Amino acid sequence: MSNKRVSSPPRSSEAEESMVLFESLLDAIPEFIIYYDDQLNVVWSNRAAAEDAGVTKDKMIGRNFFEAACRLKEPCDGCPVVKGLSSEKVEIIESNVYGGRLFYTRSYPVPCEARRMPGRLFIAQDVSHLQNRYSVTEVLNLISEVFHSSKNLTTICGEIIEAVASRFDYPVGYITMYDEKKNEVVSLGDIDFSGTFSPVLAGYPPSQYFSWKAIEDGKVVNVTCLSKAEDFAGYALKEAGAETVLAVPLIMGEIVTGAIVLVDFKERLESSLMIDGLQAVANRLSAEIQRRQMEDKLREERNFTSAVLSNAGPLVMVLDRDGRVARFNKACERLTGYTFEDVSGKSIADFLTDSKESELIRQSFPLTPDRVLPPSFEGYWIDRKGQRHLVSWSNSLMGDHEHSALHVVSIGIDITDKRRAEEEADLRRRQLLEADKMASLGVLASGVAHEINNPNNFIMMNTPILKDAWKDITPILEKYCNECGDFTIANMPYSEMRNEVPRLFDGIESGSERIRKIVMNMKNYARKDIPDEPQQVDMNDVVTAAVWLLSHEIKRSTQSITVETEEGLPSVMGNPQRLEQVVVNLLQNACQSFTDRNKTISIRAFHDARNGEVVVSVADEGVGIKPEHMGHIFEPFFTTKTDRGGTGLGLSVCASIVKEHGGRLEFASEPGKGTEARLLLPAAGREKHR
Repeated sequence: MSNKRVSSPPRSSEAEESMVLFESLLDAIPEFIIYYDDQLNVVWSNRAAAEDAGVTKDKMIGRNFFEAACRLKEPCDGCPVVKGLSSEKVEIIESNVYGGRLFYTRSYPVPCEARRMPGRLFIAQDVSHLQNRYSVTEVLNLISEVFHSSKNLTTICGEIIEAVASRFDYPVGYITMYDEKKNEVVSLGDIDFSGTFSPVLAGYPPSQYFSWKAIEDGKVVNVTCLSKAEDFAGYALKEAGAETVLAVPLIMGEIVTGAIVLVDFKERLESSLMIDGLQAVANRLSAEIQRRQMEDKLREERNFTSAVLSNAGPLVMVLDRDGRVARFNKACERLTGYTFEDVSGKSIADFLTDSKESELIRQSFPLTPDRVLPPSFEGYWIDRKGQRHLVSWSNSLMGDHEHSALHVVSIGIDITDKRRAEEEADLRRRQLLEADKMASLGVLASGVAHEINNPNNFIMMNTPILKDAWKDITPILEKYCNECGDFTIANMPYSEMRNEVPRLFDGIESGSERIRKIVMNMKNYARKDIPDEPQQVDMNDVVTAAVWLLSHEIKRSTQSITVETEEGLPSVMGNPQRLEQVVVNLLQNACQSFTDRNKTISIRAFHDARNGEVVVSVADEGVGIKPEHMGHIFEPFFTTKTDRGGTGLGLSVCASIVKEHGGRLEFASEPGKGTEARLLLPAAGREKHR
């Protein structure tokens, strides 16, 4: 092969100037232009082709085309340079990869006037930027698409690295992240088109990965001829057989979170254009990964918060600005029997509250700056079964009045049992006070009875003496009257006084005996109970004692009372004082029911042989009990006689006493006509009612 220039005819200075100008124009073109002869030797090249080959234009001349332009000893399949030698037309390869770049190459025949010059003209245009642009655009579009899907992050990163490796013609690719807590480099997605590359990412310290170097420095790492590089001897990819590694950091602002790593088994050095495009992909990917991770974290926190609220012990309910239910936790479901699906979008005023509270709730919505729920209040909820539950609520606003997302967060505690316990404690306290008062009254009554009993004993002892003295002195007084005529004693004529004085003595004896019986009954009523020693009790005696004890109140309340006792009435087992307390209370209620003294009280004590019970009936013709009050008469402190000093403890205490004796109290009443109270106790020897 000749290394000499093709000879040319002598040129004039003008022609030479034109040639220099034309050659300067070709040197200014960025495309590679080479003219070669039929033996594939370079005849001429422009500056771009020579610079790409790393030599001057003069040193390009005479060299083999493939050695100078392609740095290859053998042409590629379908090479337009070779095909052009036997062709009269333009030979083109649109996508010719060379040195990591993409070229659009053409080989032209060179006609000159009426003949064809030997050799061909070769032109190569670097279109890598166009291909990179298309590849980057496709990957960016894919990122937008998959990150707005419901796929998880691992699946998304797997699809993206597959697209990146495919578009940029790499057989292996990874998307890696640095786990600061574990101090590990982890893979979010990987692809291996070769099927032979399987480096183990786990087990190496972060410093042994190219991705770590890119993460640590925040710069692109592009290494080729890795097997020959001594300074990367410990890197995992080198040990796996990689020759070329491109690691592009995932950058979000000033934070580097990971890297895209592309691996090839052959030597290739990427252009800055391709790296810039891949960096754009990496930046977008980093932003989307962080956004997805934040969304996942917020979703986890929201799910965690939702789970906590749903399973929390207190009632948690969220209402929108119109008062419709937006959240209803499991505690609410358990209390009411309604599920969230049952109540969602509905107002609680429609099904959970009574009419009074429902109206107040409706008046509180929709929420406005001037219309808000109180920060705390107590209210009743009515469950699916109709049972009422007292709930203490604490309310807070979430959002502001300028946005439609305003909500009320209500946290409640079911205080039904607590309030009942408080009421029971208050009841016990009041019962203790009443019991203390009764005990004090009993002590006082015992003292009064003792003080009355002493002078009454003098009366009872001295009256018979005075009566006998009157009998003894009467004959003397009679003789004097016969001899001297009538005379006065205590301003009364003796003729009248002699018959009146015996009657006065009889009255004194009768009154004294009545005082004795009243004192005895009072002392028996106030006597301390002995509950551990039940005894046989005659209910006839109990009725008689109660009537005696209340004789004054009975006479003041009515002109008519009938008392019927049954001869041979069976005894009952129990405490006589406590049973007398019950009958006294029933008689007192009967007396207090009258509006005038023309009404009647009827008391009967009889044996119900069929049921084996002793019955004491106290019937009156008083005002009766209203139907709405009948269900409350045994409740502690329920009374309709507060204006007359009623405490509401009488029937409550009586019911407890009767229950202790295995009996029961029954009431039948008709407003305006009267009431019958029946005390039923098991006769002695019969099993107590359960």
